[in-house]
Amino acid sequence: MLAALGWVIGAAVCGARLAKSGYRKNAFIGMLLLTLGAFLVMPGLSHQSRYIIAGALLMIGLGMGFAATTTLVFTQNKVPAEHLGAWTATVQFLRNMGAALGVNALATLQLRLSEVYAFQGCFATLGVCMLVGLVFTLWLPKGYSA
Repeated sequence: MLAALGWVIGAAVCGARLAKSGYRKNAFIGMLLLTLGAFLVMPGLSHQSRYIIAGALLMIGLGMGFAATTTLVFTQNKVPAEHLGAWTATVQFLRNMGAALGVNALATLQLRLSEVYAFQGCFATLGVCMLVGLVFTLWLPKGYSA
């Protein structure tokens, strides 16, 4: 629930500031929050701390709100008007495909790891993937163009 709430808040905040601060900064903030949230889950699980896990899930949700909003608006602003629907649908399709493949890959990893470290291993893998995404945000344009 906290991740979903964070996503809504992150999308609203990002949407309000996107034109002023640009694509790169907002995507970077989103991926940074995703990375930190994924890595923060691990000590939360080790210490069995609800508060750490709750904070991590909120960070993950905020990061998703920032990253998803920025990438969708960037795509919509870069395509010709006659292709807007097709490109928006493609972004959504690729997100769904990535989520389906990612969940299955992490479930496979979880089944292969020992029970003690299964969740930590999955979130460590997720954190590394988000770190790679963080690097890719540096190729986005700094400014906003509509």
